[in-house]
Amino acid sequence: MLLLGWMHLLPAAFLRRFPETLNLHPSFLPLDPAADEVVVPDGTVIPALRGAHALRDALRAGLAWTGATVHYVTGATDRGAVLVRVPLPVGDATSEAALRDRVRPTEFATVAAAIRRWSFER
Repeated sequence: MLLLGWMHLLPAAFLRRFPETLNLHPSFLPLDPAADEVVVPDGTVIPALRGAHALRDALRAGLAWTGATVHYVTGATDRGAVLVRVPLPVGDATSEAALRDRVRPTEFATVAAAIRRWSFER
């Protein structure tokens, strides 16, 4: 099952029934689900922005990087194993809407790559 930006925790019974559930998240998440920071391509360490407001949080923190990540869904918010992640500079986006527009093409490419990887690993 593929969730595209699902912003609610799923019950444990659902996740037991559908353990291969994937979600798209508009942030560059760390490969280690327990980590609270991630290193971006320029070597900067930024917070792992989890939850429903990752883009807003990136702008408020003045971060230079965001991205897109497809990960397995677990009972913890955006803490599942990462299938594919792609970093993206925030660029000149100054509003959440502008940043969302900037991230959207990266999200599409990330989802396509994650589906290919998931299919290949089967």
